[in-house]
Amino acid sequence: MKNARSGFSADDVTALSPEGKIAVVCTTDGKGRPHLSMLSSLLALSASEMALGEFCVGHSKSYMQERREVGFFVMTLDRRIWGGSARWTGLTREGPVYQQFNEKPMFRYNSYFGINTVHFFDLISLDRRGTLPLARTAVGVSTSLPLRLGGLAGRGGAMTPWTRKFLARPDVLKFAGFVSADGTLKVEPVLEATSFGSGHVLVPEFPWSNSLRSIRSGAPVAILGLSMNMEMVLVRGPYKPHRIPGGGISSIEVDFVYNSMPPCHGQIFPPVPLEPVADFRL
Repeated sequence: MKNARSGFSADDVTALSPEGKIAVVCTTDGKGRPHLSMLSSLLALSASEMALGEFCVGHSKSYMQERREVGFFVMTLDRRIWGGSARWTGLTREGPVYQQFNEKPMFRYNSYFGINTVHFFDLISLDRRGTLPLARTAVGVSTSLPLRLGGLAGRGGAMTPWTRKFLARPDVLKFAGFVSADGTLKVEPVLEATSFGSGHVLVPEFPWSNSLRSIRSGAPVAILGLSMNMEMVLVRGPYKPHRIPGGGISSIEVDFVYNSMPPCHGQIFPPVPLEPVADFRL
């Protein structure tokens, strides 16, 4: 795999155009904590400009407008990957790019919803371009296999039994979102990550050690779990690195759980207080 500090090539623009890909975008909330969303409409318009189509309202759309900088990771069906950072520049609800999104088969023939808004971004850096390193990823996943039993036990923590079992599954894709040492937002695939007990996620750093080691101890890290059945959950908490020669297994102490599945996005943990019900008794 090679890094690419330049912009997108013409081949990249073509490869990123289909809807059949996985694209994860990292934004930050008002306290600087990372938030991850799967936004597979993300594509490259040119060497230095990107866009995504909005068809479902969630926190990420407002976060990217409020703080502008985002991180992204894209993987196509042939395992080609791109990763980097970008800056939100504006939106439109009309025009040629808006029409381009709504002419795509996924939205053109959908009777219930289409793309209602297009968001534009300037590319800041394209730090990763290549192919997913399957052999090295398999090594990372294998190191976490003995740890996965820990995801099936535990009680009383932030994660429900469903969330623990979901994140312990080796077939569930996981992505980490964080603020890097240089202040840019990053998204890395951490397929080897697994829940451990009801309150932790363990992340073997290999094969992404160089990137994950840039996270300072105690910094908030978000993990998005995604299955091929479009089940999703987001967890977040402070990062605790446990360094050993040649690698390490870091932990995230989960203190926030968010339902990422449309149409009812929302915070699961900590529980959101219910609004008081008006008393209409006379």
